[in-house]
Amino acid sequence: GERDIQAMAEYGYNSVRLPISARTFLYEEPGYRYNEDSFQMLDEILGYCEKYKVYAILDMHGAPGGQSGLSCDDGIDNIPHMFLDEENGERAIALWEEFARRYKDRWIVPAYELLNEPISVPRWDHLIPELLRFYDECIARIRKIDKQHAIVLGGNRFNWAVDLFNKN
Repeated sequence: GERDIQAMAEYGYNSVRLPISARTFLYEEPGYRYNEDSFQMLDEILGYCEKYKVYAILDMHGAPGGQSGLSCDDGIDNIPHMFLDEENGERAIALWEEFARRYKDRWIVPAYELLNEPISVPRWDHLIPELLRFYDECIARIRKIDKQHAIVLGGNRFNWAVDLFNKN
């Protein structure tokens, strides 16, 4: 809430990562229907961030189907279904397109963090090519809407393994 953002500013912080759970913004049903109450709440928080000049990075903490293979990503069974079920990946990209449409002109949002800690357990490393395909497609589709905001990409294994980005 406002007191939290104000306190961050008073402590000298200049940014905050706002964890996003896809299921709170995009209803889990056939089709694409967005939860306007969640967007209204995010707009309110962004207003506080503007008031106190604390940048707000939108962080997809829980993607459709789960992205990490751990229980912290809103998945149902510690399996990264986002990379195993094409529909989940498409729903994640559609949600990022919606964020880009709504926030492309908000100066307080400096970046979109596409996925928090994707493919965090070694047993799912074989899905890294799917992660890279997701990043490529998501970036391309966001850039059709928003060419300004930075895009943050996390490596696998809790974001620290970044060798997957060594493209030749």
